[in-house]
Amino acid sequence: MEHARAVASLTLLDRHVKSNVLRIVLENTFTPDAQTKQEAVFLVAVQDLQESAAWKLCSKRAVKIPCRGCIYVYAKKASTTKHDGVQETPTIVESPSAPVYATIVRSGHTGSVYENTSTVTIHDAPITVLNPAYCNSNMQPHKPIDWSSKADEETFEIDEWDKIARKNAIRFEENGGVYYNNDDKIKNLKIQNTELIKLVSSKTMDYYEAEFKKLPYGLLKDYKVSQMTVNITKNRYKGIYPYDDHRVKVQGDHTDYINASFIDGYKRRNEYIATLGPMSKQLGDFGAFWKMVWQQNVDIIVMLTNLVEEGKDKCEQYWPGFGDSQTYGGIRVSCQSEDEYAKFTRRSFAIVKKQDRRMRTLTHLHFTAWPDKDIPEDVTSIIEFRQYVMRAQATLVGPIIVHCSAGVGRTGTFIAIDILTKEGEAEGAIDIPGCLLNMRQNRPNMVQTVGQYKYLHHAVLYALTNDVHPVAGTQFQAYMDTTSKDNIFNMFKHVQDIKTNGSLDESEAVEKNTKRADKNRDGADIPGDEHRLRLHLNRRPGSSDYINAVFVSSFKTKNKYVLAQTPLPNTVVDFITMLVQTECSCIVDFDPSFNGNIGEYLPADNQVLKIGVFNVRCSRPEVNSYRIKRTMTIENRANQTHAELSLTHLEFTDWDMEEPVPKSPFDYRRFIAEVDAVTAGTNSEKPVVLHCWDGASKCGLFCVVANLLQKMALEHEVSVVNAVMTVKTRRKGAIPNLEQFQFCHDCVLDYVQNVNIYANVAADLSDC
Repeated sequence: MEHARAVASLTLLDRHVKSNVLRIVLENTFTPDAQTKQEAVFLVAVQDLQESAAWKLCSKRAVKIPCRGCIYVYAKKASTTKHDGVQETPTIVESPSAPVYATIVRSGHTGSVYENTSTVTIHDAPITVLNPAYCNSNMQPHKPIDWSSKADEETFEIDEWDKIARKNAIRFEENGGVYYNNDDKIKNLKIQNTELIKLVSSKTMDYYEAEFKKLPYGLLKDYKVSQMTVNITKNRYKGIYPYDDHRVKVQGDHTDYINASFIDGYKRRNEYIATLGPMSKQLGDFGAFWKMVWQQNVDIIVMLTNLVEEGKDKCEQYWPGFGDSQTYGGIRVSCQSEDEYAKFTRRSFAIVKKQDRRMRTLTHLHFTAWPDKDIPEDVTSIIEFRQYVMRAQATLVGPIIVHCSAGVGRTGTFIAIDILTKEGEAEGAIDIPGCLLNMRQNRPNMVQTVGQYKYLHHAVLYALTNDVHPVAGTQFQAYMDTTSKDNIFNMFKHVQDIKTNGSLDESEAVEKNTKRADKNRDGADIPGDEHRLRLHLNRRPGSSDYINAVFVSSFKTKNKYVLAQTPLPNTVVDFITMLVQTECSCIVDFDPSFNGNIGEYLPADNQVLKIGVFNVRCSRPEVNSYRIKRTMTIENRANQTHAELSLTHLEFTDWDMEEPVPKSPFDYRRFIAEVDAVTAGTNSEKPVVLHCWDGASKCGLFCVVANLLQKMALEHEVSVVNAVMTVKTRRKGAIPNLEQFQFCHDCVLDYVQNVNIYANVAADLSDC
């Protein structure tokens, strides 16, 4: 067995048990003599073989130590080179066109999920290896490891998502769980894109949980470098360490270690680097992080965590503020631009290596809408964010750095979405469990929770079965000319069929709020509680905080709009309370006052209308062909200072009640531009309240079209499907018919035909 190599184990063996076994082997078997002979310990998975058959795979000269279904083999090792206190095999130079994924073994048969197969032979018995790079993983230390450094691990944090995953894995093992690669119940799950809707819609949460638990959990491969005394303080979370054969090395410091791992992409080696969110406790002045950026030719960083979440530090600001410069480890970083949007922030950095003054440009894309211990509220936001990553200017050939806090949960989910979307677009089929198997051979526990696993399914389904690719403004006319009515209908039908990935709590909240008959109109769109506006101003003890109104973001501003049902006679006090509480800057009214069963809140000219503790006044109206404009003043008599709120009231009049859409895309666009102008400047942070009969159908159309026009003005491209789904996530009754879906396209087309697409949308106010 002179040329024996490591065989990958897919066991769920507990890390501490594994460490103890290796320690016994090292202490009782290895001698200084043996170390000079370059011998090593390898772990052979029994898989479906009987123990006696597995024994035959080992040389008679090898020492075999059976443990929990595996055999530790002590045998000769290939020649190695010394580095950083451990021995590592020389890097194997692979063909740049080499396929990425190894064949996955399931129940003794190979499902060619991804096309790269690597085998090793022990006594002429071929064994398929999940990740060929593992053959080069070092299992023999150059000198005995300082095992006392393990005690330092007790000071590490336990990532809260990983805590959940640990409990599930332990419970799974205690109940006799089967390791994924040996489970004959899991078949080749390469699914055609056309079958995705049926598959995802049929999966229950129990199904997701059962499938997720069969994935290998924990530290599956050698991670010795991370445990060296000089390196252990550079880790943050227990059990989240880079494997030795996939770790990123940073040159120029006393150690080349950083808690970062190369992740293989779709038919591309090392397409990503998954890493911890930089913290000064682990990285000092962040020099190692920026050296990694420079040395690996990185020009895109994807950040998936906020700096602080629920009062806990998740990451520190490792970049300078806008307009500033900072030096990190000899790398000068200057923040040249910073554009904040409702769900992400885009920054541009100029980075210079001081020794040779070379300058590079780097794009930093920071997704800010991923709540801690949860998933994003919709799949649209992450798919749109991925599109920004894909279109970021990349002049180098290095990997994309992706990080959250621990670098495995959100990071793994985003990378998996990217890999599977590329695979589905190229091959027309995907294998989600297979993708995760390969990722977990690169870094432990990529995609940490069953909630993320389910979200991954829904995100990939959305990306592969809907026309979500943005269309440039300069191409929109051609796009409409070549898009048939049947295609528009099919897009609309897909949008209507998409089930939002809401939580059980939110579903229960909708059911509860449906029963508030005194607060909801018949046929109104009923919100849950997550994004519902809650009344607190002047609220009496024991009274309800409920009002049928939800926050919806514009493309640029979080929670820019409040979509409310037109007030009932018994909810008009709540409506006025909401205006004062939110310091509303503008009301957009889609219900003419002559409609019945409406809570009147507009007084006659220069009259005072008393509503609860509020006095309401209105100015003389200004009327044009499509709207009536008033200035509205609300005085709060319950406030000692009798503070007043002044706001603009805009009533849209160019929409016949019997028709599903407004009369003119041109006038509708002008009306939206006027609302934007009213709410610009000092009012830009104050919400706009829109109301219609059901709180969704007419208000929803306004939000979709306004977001499309704003995005076209700022980014010069739009996806109508994405804009519709963003609003429907919070107001399910938005865009209820094909006519409105078509009208959204018509408004964008009218915009690109009549407005310079590189001008701000508000510039179209000249005709108002």
